Formats: sequence, structure tokens, C-alpha cells
Amino acid sequence: MATILIMILISAASGLQSTGIVGKTGEPVLYDKGGAPVLRTFGEEEYQKILADREAKKSPVVSVKRKPDNLPTNPRYGYINQNGQDVSWIIAGDDGSGYTMYVDFNANGDLTDDRPLPFEKHDDKYSVILKTIGKSTDDQGQSYPVIRRLQIIQMQLSPKQPTTMALLSYVQTIRSGSIKVGDRDITFGVVGMEGLYDRDSSGILIDQNNDGQLDIETPKSSEFYKNKEKFVNIGDNTYEFKIDRYGNSLTLSRLSEKRPARSILTNGGDAPDFDFVDLDGKKHKLSDYRGKIVVIDFWGTWCYPCVAETPTLVKDYAKFHDQGFEILGVDSGDKEEVIRKFADTQKTSWLQTMEEEGGGLLHKLYRVDSWPSHYLIDKDGKIVLFSNNWAKIMEKVNPLTTQ
Repeated sequence: MATILIMILISAASGLQSTGIVGKTGEPVLYDKGGAPVLRTFGEEEYQKILADREAKKSPVVSVKRKPDNLPTNPRYGYINQNGQDVSWIIAGDDGSGYTMYVDFNANGDLTDDRPLPFEKHDDKYSVILKTIGKSTDDQGQSYPVIRRLQIIQMQLSPKQPTTMALLSYVQTIRSGSIKVGDRDITFGVVGMEGLYDRDSSGILIDQNNDGQLDIETPKSSEFYKNKEKFVNIGDNTYEFKIDRYGNSLTLSRLSEKRPARSILTNGGDAPDFDFVDLDGKKHKLSDYRGKIVVIDFWGTWCYPCVAETPTLVKDYAKFHDQGFEILGVDSGDKEEVIRKFADTQKTSWLQTMEEEGGGLLHKLYRVDSWPSHYLIDKDGKIVLFSNNWAKIMEKVNPLTTQ
């Protein structure tokens, strides 16, 4: 009796329904239209040095002990994580004859017993699909499908180095289904990476506008909710959502009270207003900038791309400031003296505010979890563009200053 009472009290305190609504998903489909991590490739000598370095750091890679026969000259080497273990691969070929990849899927160092994987060419781009089976280490060896598309690119690691082969690794997948909420059958999707769907960066898609489509392509889509957000408003109710680790299902548990709606961050919509305090302790509001073109710049001195692009920000700020262009810096995780020293050294003269490591209220309001992140706001307080790329922001600034 005491146990039952405790369970009732816990349920009441959480504000959740005693049972949730469950929707099942279909097979995973690879989503390869967004960004992708880059995998480097190496010549054999550099590859051997990396193996020795990883071995010394007690983070070994399963090395290639036996190569396929009749490989073309100068193949490229690399490694990829397979079931928690880094295994090696070789890519052989060229743009004229095509490329073939050999991956040590069974982690025995012998690439002669692994099926060769030819790259296919579409729109002058070479890519290959890898379909493997992952195995959990903590769910009694639960297996799950892993889909990955690797695309060959040429990249320059530094201005003084020649271009070299690299791979874009597309690993995001979507499993979709339908879930009945009240009298509505709602299309939904679960978004994961490498076959797993319970990471903070993964999440759900909800067809909020009931058009039968799931919007994942729009930056800061109003239909995508990351797992760390935990809650989604559907109609007049708020639900806590939970994805099965392997993406097999979505569970929605209704709260007893509706939570405030999260901000809508689509282009053309109102930029959420907020108060902030600059480094000198003066209070401001975003709406104080009405009539000006504003970029909210989420950054940190620990962020290499943020630091690298700062001279460009300084140059563009000087060029457009007299035409009503402002930058508002929102730092994450730095101490005040660090920000001041950086601003003095780099000659950044725009206002700065600061939040705790990992992002505070402003980061949550604007759903920022990567740095740098830029929001361009027009003179009427409307969002023009969100981008991690400063050059794309500036493409929009020039015409705005002439309006």
C-alpha cells in the first residue's frame, strides 16, 4: 500500500499522465542534405604515424595487415568507428577510373576478406553507401541498422598545403510514423545518427501545420525538437516526449498543465525580444535596436572558427556601422576579463554580453548549440537569416543598408 501511494505521489508531482501515447516508426531513411562531419584521408606514411600515435595514447586503431591485391598506386588510408572500435579502410582509384573502398568491417586487419565497395558517380560527385549492423554494449547485444553515405571531396587543410582527398560522412537518419493525439493522426519522425536516437542532438519531427510533411531542412525548424528540449506543445496540451533508443517508437506523455510555447525562429518572423546587460553593467533590450540592422553573434574565445572570423567581423562592422549596422555579441563560457582582453586585442567595439558555459537564457531562447551562430535581424525586428557562415550573413546586409 505504501509503495502504491509513493507511485501516485511521484506521478502527481511530475504532472504526467499515467500512460503515454505510443507511435511506431518505419525503416530508417538516410538524410544527407544537411551538414556532415569530414573524415580525413592519409598517405601510407602518414597513416602509419597516426597508428603509432594512437597506440601510444592507448586509443588504438585496428591497422591494415593485409591489403587487397593489385591496388592502384598511392591509395588513401583512413579509419572509421565501427561498434565502438576504430577500424581502417583504403580507397583506391582516381576521377577517371572511379574509386573503390575496402573497409575492415570484421576488424581483423585483413582487407582481402571484405567486399570491395565501388563509389557511384552522380552530378560529378563520387559517393558510396555503407550499410552495417551496430551492436549495443549495454542492451544485451541489441543490434540495429547503421546507414552512412561517404562522399569524396577535395579540401585544403591550410593555405600553404595542397588540396587532398577527404570524405563527407552523412550519418543522419529519419524514421517516420503516425501517432494519434486526441482526434488527430499526426505524422512524426525520429531523427538519429549512426543508428541511435537517444542522444541530445537527436530529436523528433512533428507535423505541426498538418500538411503531411516533416520540415527538417529549414534552419531552426518549428517542427524539429531536440531530445534535450524534452517537451512539445501539440494543440492545447504539452507532452513530454521520449524516443526509443533505436528509433523504433515515440512516446508522448501529456502534462497536467500546458507549458509556454517556445520561440518561432523562422525567416520573416519576429525576433524574440530579450533584456541583456553589457560588460559595463548597463541594461539593454534587443528592441532598443529597432530601425537598425542587427546581427546577434553567439560566440566564445574557445571557439576556433569564432576567433578566426573576428577580423572579418571587425572589417565589416567598420564598413557598415555608419549605415545603421550593429553587432550584439553573446559570449558563452568565458570570464569577463578574457572577453575584455580579446575585445581590446582584436579591436571589437560592439556591445558584448556573456552567459554561462554551454549557453544560458539567450542561447535557449534562440536554440543555439553550435558556435559561431549568427542571427540577422532587420530594421523592423524581423529575422532575415540564421547561419553559422558569416559570409552568408553579409550577403544580406549590403542590400538591407540601402533600403
